[in-house]
Amino acid sequence: MLSPRRVFELAHQTAHLHWVRADDISVVLSGGAVQTGKRVRLRAEWQPSATYMGPEKFSIREEGSFLARIRSMVGGGWLDQGGTLPGLPGDGGPPVTLSRDQWVATASRVTRQSRYRFTDAAGNRSGPLIVSSVTQYTRQPHLEATISAKAGLPVGQAGVTLTGSEGTITHGIGATADPAVRIVVMTPWGSGEADLLAYVQQLMLEVQRANPNPWGGVSPYDFSAENVRRAFGWSKRPGPWVPALGGRPPTVLEVDEDHEENIQIMPASPVRRRRSFQTAYALRVVDIENSASYVISDVVEVFGDGEGQVTYRL
Repeated sequence: MLSPRRVFELAHQTAHLHWVRADDISVVLSGGAVQTGKRVRLRAEWQPSATYMGPEKFSIREEGSFLARIRSMVGGGWLDQGGTLPGLPGDGGPPVTLSRDQWVATASRVTRQSRYRFTDAAGNRSGPLIVSSVTQYTRQPHLEATISAKAGLPVGQAGVTLTGSEGTITHGIGATADPAVRIVVMTPWGSGEADLLAYVQQLMLEVQRANPNPWGGVSPYDFSAENVRRAFGWSKRPGPWVPALGGRPPTVLEVDEDHEENIQIMPASPVRRRRSFQTAYALRVVDIENSASYVISDVVEVFGDGEGQVTYRL
């Protein structure tokens, strides 16, 4: 279901932007997933007007609210991670512009997956393209509230504020082949596969190496587990908001190109008033036949103000 903001954006687009296969530009990949190394092109479909005569170039960005926070802390701000591609007129009609060059899909070495969109100078946006270095992947998480959220707080930007501990967070899990996978909930107090702090340490180092900050910023020597914990304000111990798998999650998930599964995360128990907190979690989706074959979902941050208000930053 499209958010009100996305409906507004679509209604005011001057062009429709799509990820397409490099070898067949009629095949739209937007909203789907590909594996690393896949060659794609960028396509715009538009009608001439007094204010828009097609894009001259496309800018590709890697998405993720938590990733953007890390870049602002470590890498000197938000950058176009995928680069900029010039456009060329395409054949046929209505008027079509294609990226002059092919783009080779890449993914983070830490998360094993990345999510991209591209834009033109007029602010038109494509749908997402998920790139995974393994067969499985996760979609951007979304909140399913059991009560009304405060108006004017778009998911992924200001967060969604709910009273008490209501609502569940849903993660879509799919695959480009047919692996059987298991789910590990990663937390700031977890260990082994469930260690969120060790993962965030690696992610911060990856971002810093890719985006050196000319004005200083956090040095590699600051990335101890305790410094990472303090930087985000996460508790050392479980509670009061502890992520738990909702419903009756199967021990093993079967996913493939035609079948995705939704995994729900909710608090293990109600959050008491008069106790503020900050915490976070992510999901590690692991191939049951090879524990080294995994992806890590977006990090979801959860904040409580001590007055019964819980904010989810997705």
